[in-house]
Amino acid sequence: MNKFLRITLLSFSLTTLAANATDVPVWELEGTHNRFLLLGSIHFLRSSDYPLPLALDKAYAQADILLMEIDMDSADTLNAMAVIESLSKDPEGRTLKEQIGTARYQEVAVRAEMLGINTLLLNETEAWYAAIIVSQIRLMQMGFDPAWGIEAHYTAMALADGKPIDGFETLADQLGVLDRMSVDTQGDFLLESLNDQASAEAEMQSIVTAWKSGESQALAKTMLDGIGDIPELYNELIVNRNINWATQIEQLDKSSRGKTYLVIVGAMHLVGPDSVQQQLKSRGISYRQLAD
Repeated sequence: MNKFLRITLLSFSLTTLAANATDVPVWELEGTHNRFLLLGSIHFLRSSDYPLPLALDKAYAQADILLMEIDMDSADTLNAMAVIESLSKDPEGRTLKEQIGTARYQEVAVRAEMLGINTLLLNETEAWYAAIIVSQIRLMQMGFDPAWGIEAHYTAMALADGKPIDGFETLADQLGVLDRMSVDTQGDFLLESLNDQASAEAEMQSIVTAWKSGESQALAKTMLDGIGDIPELYNELIVNRNINWATQIEQLDKSSRGKTYLVIVGAMHLVGPDSVQQQLKSRGISYRQLAD
């Protein structure tokens, strides 16, 4: 599957246990002083993907505090624009073509034209940010929209209900993960973000279907397929962040008592051998998947 579309959809935002038809992408930690519910998010969804499984709204209703990748209710648009402007531009002032080379740029241009994407949108950015632009355009071409994503949905509810939202990291932290990647890796992901449209649409539908029904094994295979083949990406995007978030959850549990936290992070972080749950399990905190 196209790796960058998958990352945009799921990580920037599911254990390996078998799921049954009533399972949902929510896990509860066990043996903690507070209650922690972990919800695997899809950052872009469609209006047709609603209503969500009832267990997701039940988890939200029980939460005292929401904990997301970024503190969504305190997002500062001007600051976000400044962070993006700073990180997305090549520090040496090179164009995209100069960064990735003429041959690779020509391939990007050909694929972009086939998909109706104007390369002028990409020329003044680093390759990782060009890939984000392309991935977001393509997801929206398929009908996926961040306005329908899980974070947007529950942020709106929390604002209306007066529930606080905290974040694991800042926007600069999050984008810095991609900005730190080598130019070669960034170029590879830009090209993959421009892969075949028909297969991408089918794969996105498969992800949403498996996600809604909590099919853990299918999600683990689909979401992590191929990413582990690129150690730089896998370690930066998945492993290091999961370790960081598990540490924060562990520290939070030691500092308070009796609260219910709804942790909403990209579903990609809740699958496979290096998931947040597995990081916590190695520290003596077990977990179970919930059902609708």
